[in-house]
Amino acid sequence: MKYQAVSLALAELSTAHPEVVDQESEGRPPDSVWSAAPPADKVELHRALTQELSTTVEALIACEAATSSWEDQRRWEQLAGAVSAVIQESPTLGLDLLEASGRGHPELEQVVLRGWARSRADAELAPRLLERIGELQLEPILGFVTTTIGGFGVVGSDPVEWFSFEQSEMIASKCWNTLSPNAVSSLSNTDDYAMKAINHPAGHLAEFWVQRIGHLWTVAGDGWAGIPPEIADHLADLLAEHNERSEALEITLCRYVAFLYQADPDWCKQYMYPLLNWDNISRAKKTWSGFLSHGGWTNKLLADGFLDLLIATSAHSDQLNKQSLRNLTGLLAKIAVTADSDPNTWVTNLIANSSVGDRVAWSRAIRFELASLDQESVERQWTRWVGGYLKDRVGGAPRSLDPAEASAIANWLLFLDDSMKGAIELLLTVETVGLGLHDLFLHDLGDKQIAKAPETIARLLHHLLKSTVDQFHQALKIQEIYVQLVDAGVDAEVLHRIAEEATRLRVDVVVQ
Repeated sequence: MKYQAVSLALAELSTAHPEVVDQESEGRPPDSVWSAAPPADKVELHRALTQELSTTVEALIACEAATSSWEDQRRWEQLAGAVSAVIQESPTLGLDLLEASGRGHPELEQVVLRGWARSRADAELAPRLLERIGELQLEPILGFVTTTIGGFGVVGSDPVEWFSFEQSEMIASKCWNTLSPNAVSSLSNTDDYAMKAINHPAGHLAEFWVQRIGHLWTVAGDGWAGIPPEIADHLADLLAEHNERSEALEITLCRYVAFLYQADPDWCKQYMYPLLNWDNISRAKKTWSGFLSHGGWTNKLLADGFLDLLIATSAHSDQLNKQSLRNLTGLLAKIAVTADSDPNTWVTNLIANSSVGDRVAWSRAIRFELASLDQESVERQWTRWVGGYLKDRVGGAPRSLDPAEASAIANWLLFLDDSMKGAIELLLTVETVGLGLHDLFLHDLGDKQIAKAPETIARLLHHLLKSTVDQFHQALKIQEIYVQLVDAGVDAEVLHRIAEEATRLRVDVVVQ
């Protein structure tokens, strides 16, 4: 019925205003180009490219140029997808197509490259394809070439590892020389420098060089002697520039500091460490965005000066975006708990140079690290550094323990075993901000802790509840814990104080 109504309305319009219909008909472009377009069916298209290459390519070129309207653009996208699919299965047809089309057809060249990127070109064919790419006019298709050799844009397939072929180095160098020094990222309106860099052709090339080094390292095996000099010198030259493309390269390479250090410690310290030095704040906030988007580390890297760079970065948290700061906090917590480096040698500097908010975030991150360990391992952390750290902080060294930090540290203590009672007694001597809306203390508090030290746990719970002022949404958990404390024989006076605070927070408990 709807289609009939539309047809009737159009008929009425045609009758009332014939001049509109006539003008529209006269102005409609001829359909000859698309009426002669190659078939979009893969089987038919493969036959056309094989048996009628010249005429098929001529028709493709004509269609490539006839995409001014939205409808024609959709037609071209469908046809281009079919061509790429055929070339994916028969990569040598791409060589024939490029030879027949000649230069100056960037849209068609991208179609061929897309097919090659998804193909299974073997060790004999892939170098030929790379050499042919190097003969193209790269400027119009630069972004597509850099994403291809950088390993981007091919999802759900088994793409060719272009970096494994020597000819790929030539392509990467040509792309860099073709790229304008002041070219900007395709991604804008964000403070995430790492994302900007990874969406820049220079970022694609950085990814390529990392993959290339990794491939050469794998091939060399035990004979690896560091980044090959020609690549090391080439990258050093690129990093020495001071422009948009070198900045994107710097940021992206900083994602792989841990890898580059393992590949060549001396080169990494000479060329990567300075990029992360806060003597140049404008650069460091960008390069750290790169590293903190990936965040890899090794014990050797930390011991060779990199931990000092991390601690220095904690003093510049105001220069980092939210995601970078969150990742830095989590990274420093993981290093404190799992790395070989002794936290007693660096945590003091971290605390002395960080804001209250950063220290609270770090304390919460430590909770997640401790939660991932068994109780015996948590006890080792207490002996190793946590016990001394808590005693120092309660004593005001190197800074007084902020109440918000104390609330976050309360979670740590629930993962302890024999040290739990003593740790809680320490925390009871300082003020807290109580339990926050998203606090995990009540989540972590269970039968095991209550059974081990019911009286001490009850006192800690009261200590936290009396400082709780925010909106409270854990009434049921409080009720459950209160019953458990009653069953455990906790002193009536302590229970009474807990009940009073619960009532203030509008939580009903069954008073014994």
